[in-house]
Amino acid sequence: MDARLYLLALRRMWGLLLGAALLGAACGLGLAASTPRVYAASADILVGDASRIPTVAELATSSPVLDAASAQLAREGSGADLKNRITAFNVYGTFLVRVSATGGSAEGAANAADAVADAVLRRVADADSPALDTDLELAQSAALPSEPRSPDAQSYLTIATASGLALGALIVVVGEYRRRVVLWDVDLQLAGVRPVMDVTRARGRTAVEGALVDALIDRLDVLAAAGVRSVALVDLGGSIDSENIARNVEQRRASAPGSTRVSIAVCSPAVSSGADAQGVRVATTAALGAAGHDAALLLTRRGSTLKTQLAHALETLDELDVSVRGGALIGRDTKEKR
Repeated sequence: MDARLYLLALRRMWGLLLGAALLGAACGLGLAASTPRVYAASADILVGDASRIPTVAELATSSPVLDAASAQLAREGSGADLKNRITAFNVYGTFLVRVSATGGSAEGAANAADAVADAVLRRVADADSPALDTDLELAQSAALPSEPRSPDAQSYLTIATASGLALGALIVVVGEYRRRVVLWDVDLQLAGVRPVMDVTRARGRTAVEGALVDALIDRLDVLAAAGVRSVALVDLGGSIDSENIARNVEQRRASAPGSTRVSIAVCSPAVSSGADAQGVRVATTAALGAAGHDAALLLTRRGSTLKTQLAHALETLDELDVSVRGGALIGRDTKEKR
């Protein structure tokens, strides 16, 4: 299928795409609102000996230090399990070891980082091990974070909106791929039917038939000027009084001064609304009626003519060496919609 059909479908279904994007945005905001807040705070320890920095960073996440910090927080009335909540690393290019802590509140995260940093200082001060023989100093206490680290509402909103938009586009593309009927003028154009006389915007049976008669007269005048003397109207639409339309066209052209005579034949067998195979047989039969004519004009019904009908009619006309010189895309009548 030509990519233009998908692009046109996306443009026509912009409302669905907008709705899908808004739904995605709502889901993203809802998810962000329901996700527990996680805050992060950091305290910095200044290490006097650069060679001891890795040891101090490892010490900050050791069980003795975490146990001591947890005990201190418990005594302060804010007991917490620090396991998996503490990270420690060297700030690149400095003598600082940064102790970072997470928590469900800004105060909880800051208190946890300060408690671990304090436990490290006390552990090193009380240690007799040469590996911990270094000067430590609390360079910076943990500041209260003003915003949670997660969830990131903006990221949730962006990702969810994009996901909703992508889902909406997928629905449109899949629907277009599975579409079996002729809906747009581009369906005829891509099949090789040009020009397309689009009368889908007419309202009411009289308006539709009048618009179709006007369009056919204009097209027949062009064909007559090109030397065409016999035209077959191949009706693939159904529910169209093509015989009456042809009579009106002939009467209007006959009464017009200077009109070149063009004979019109209507090829309009009963159109089945059943399975594809039956529709193909009907379309082929209609096309066979165009044998011996100089040209053919196709009459298709928006939402009723099957793409398979169109394809087989064109194939039959090609085999009969009857050139297709245009087609009409006819809209549904207001009465039919009711």
